[in-house]
Amino acid sequence: MAYFERAGRGYRPRQLATGPWSDQVVGGGPIAALLAHALEQQLPDKDCRLSRLTVDLLRSAPNDELEVDVQPVRIGQRVQIMQAWVACGGAQYARATGVFCRAAVDCPAHLPEASLIQPASPATLPTSRRDGAPSYASSMEVKSITYPDGGDLGVVWIRFPHDLLPDVPLSPVSRTALTGDAVSGFAFMTRAGVTAVNNDVTLYSPSTDRRVAVCPS
Repeated sequence: MAYFERAGRGYRPRQLATGPWSDQVVGGGPIAALLAHALEQQLPDKDCRLSRLTVDLLRSAPNDELEVDVQPVRIGQRVQIMQAWVACGGAQYARATGVFCRAAVDCPAHLPEASLIQPASPATLPTSRRDGAPSYASSMEVKSITYPDGGDLGVVWIRFPHDLLPDVPLSPVSRTALTGDAVSGFAFMTRAGVTAVNNDVTLYSPSTDRRVAVCPS
């Protein structure tokens, strides 16, 4: 299964890309993943690695054929900046800016580990999925939300096992962008439900694992 399929020079959302708020629109996560994929494909220097990706979800993209345009902002020897847009019918629905850098040759071999809550291994936890028709929300595998200290902050493992396109698996960048939108739902989630809608995604380093741990800070 995949979130999109190619349609001429554009992309047509599949049912798996359907957003959680309406079956007439595409979820923000699949849009972010599509933009990340487009930036990676058009990057002039493939040796550069993502330093920062910012996605602005301007409005809900319709479940219709989508156009993706990519333009360079700055192409240097060490830093390359690219922008991408998702449009439909002449209207823009999302935009992304990617900053890509060459790896520093004098980077220290060992960096200090961040002080984060360490969740249990996903192999030891049950998997939960949302029932119903295929959609962005139902495509997400969640490993046990916990509430440390009796509060409302959760710790969760997230995995999206499907492909971006029928013959294109999610790359580390597109997978992390997809997960980044989902994180917003957990960030705004309390026992009373989800209290806000996400309108942007920002990430600084893609995860190379297929499963991402989301922890409160």
